[in-house]
Amino acid sequence: MNITIYYSILGVKEGAGPDELKRAYRQKAKQLHPDRNTAEDAHEQFILLTEAYEYLINFGNIKSADPIEQYTNWQKNERAEARSRAEAQARMEYEAFIQTDFYKSLIAVETLLTAIMQLVLLIFLIAIPVILAVLYSIPGFVAGIAVLAVTAPVVVNIFQVNDGFNLSRLGKAMIYLAKRTEALLVGLAVFNLIVFFRIGMQTFISLWLLLQLYCLAMLLIFGYLHWKKQAINKFRKLAYSFCFGPVIISVLLCYNFVLSGYPRIESYTYNYWVETNNGLRPSTLITLENIKYDEYTGIRCFVSIENLKGKSTVFMLTEEGALGLKVAKWYTFE
Repeated sequence: MNITIYYSILGVKEGAGPDELKRAYRQKAKQLHPDRNTAEDAHEQFILLTEAYEYLINFGNIKSADPIEQYTNWQKNERAEARSRAEAQARMEYEAFIQTDFYKSLIAVETLLTAIMQLVLLIFLIAIPVILAVLYSIPGFVAGIAVLAVTAPVVVNIFQVNDGFNLSRLGKAMIYLAKRTEALLVGLAVFNLIVFFRIGMQTFISLWLLLQLYCLAMLLIFGYLHWKKQAINKFRKLAYSFCFGPVIISVLLCYNFVLSGYPRIESYTYNYWVETNNGLRPSTLITLENIKYDEYTGIRCFVSIENLKGKSTVFMLTEEGALGLKVAKWYTFE
């Protein structure tokens, strides 16, 4: 099978993006599903359509040094599974098929994005006369209403094309997405970032060492997936590695931070001025007296420089972490 033929089967140009592929597949599936297609080879048409879609949605937009080898590997490892799933879907009634997770994944993201676009458009249009009224009183309000009148046909058309604002469909899409692996990956990525900046930076550990530990955890997950020869493309392997790997380190940091004890107040004079080619300038990375804790960049770095200005001493509450790593719980400046 030539990869170019896959694009022809879906009726899209080569290099089509995920949204275009999903839209094309939905349209073709509605026509070719055996429950609606009376052709003798309807079953095989639908299986071939799904095969083409599954390959292109996973590998169509991934640049490979050897596309032929990539396709050959997919044929050996994943093509049979894709056709098997398609055969099961072909035996379903069409109404049952569109209730499967596979089909719902095609419309969930688009439904959510469409709803967001509609809400933003409505808020923007409602805001126009209000803002103009505040700025220019009655003439501004009249001008805002005129703008609404001119744009109303376009807005109505957008809602008609998308079958209006369907709150029920939006709710189902959000619930579906929340249950998907992608939502878990996003949640884990956010969790890791919060832990890194909120806890990791407040732990007495070299920032360079902490980053190395995160990278090592990611490499271990990527190596495991590669060793197990999981039937997922390289992008997903990288995503799983980036999100799941650091969780190990993040959980250990949380454990060390939350179960810390033996509080102690420490105070140091500090300097927040650094020398540059253009002279001295203020910095959010402070230097403590006697170069104290110079190796721990995180605990000496702050978001706002306003808390540092006009002050000379920092007081910090430190505790011994459960894993032996000291942590800084809070700061104040005087």
